[in-house]
Amino acid sequence: MLRASTPVFLAFFLMTSALLRAEGPALEYRVTDIEGPAGIIPKNSKNASPAVAGLMLLPGDRLITGVKGRVELASKAGTVIELKEKASLIVEMLGEASSTFFLKKGRLFARFASLKKRVGSPYRIKTPVMVASVRGTELGVSVKEDGETDAGVVEGTVGFTSLDKPEAEEVVVEKSQGVHAAPHEAIAKLPEIPKPILDSIDTFQHIRDRVPQLRDEWKDLDKPSQMKMRQDALRERVKWEVPEKLDIKKPAPPPKP
Repeated sequence: MLRASTPVFLAFFLMTSALLRAEGPALEYRVTDIEGPAGIIPKNSKNASPAVAGLMLLPGDRLITGVKGRVELASKAGTVIELKEKASLIVEMLGEASSTFFLKKGRLFARFASLKKRVGSPYRIKTPVMVASVRGTELGVSVKEDGETDAGVVEGTVGFTSLDKPEAEEVVVEKSQGVHAAPHEAIAKLPEIPKPILDSIDTFQHIRDRVPQLRDEWKDLDKPSQMKMRQDALRERVKWEVPEKLDIKKPAPPPKP
């Protein structure tokens, strides 16, 4: 029975439940590891809260990292995504058949679990200039402040499509190859993994090692427990200065009379 002292939690629970129903069945993703300054900004919020291990992610959540910060998110199916320092990643969609993440800035290294019963590409990684359509593979993506993007495929095959030139054909990239894309330019296929990804190639071995460990440690929680954990985590605020270039929305000034 809910006590009278929990109206905020009740409203939060009802709002989140409605969001989950609207999005349909979804693969569950959680924050699974944090190092240094890392935060989360929920949908329609202007406040950053500390990212905590075990926190369930919802569509619209933005994960941010500061200097020397790192955050890991994962699913029970075996997908592991590591976000490096000074980065911004938005969870756009978490559906049963497909999940979409938008990397606005920074570097992302990921191992995507192969979902053999699905057709098409169950994962999409967007940047300001292109979209990577991923099935089961290992992929690194690096985005500069102006949107310029480098990506490298470590395992598997990835298709890249341009957002600036939608009429261009998909660029298909295989193992040990990469792409480069800049604003208003076509995607260029590279014969090797680009340097921003190659410089941290050891990250992929760490991610591979994490997969069996996370599966063993994963604890299934009911929805009320997950909602309560989100509520408790989002009450706090980050204690480090969030860079303005991560584009946290600020309230609009009142209209002039």
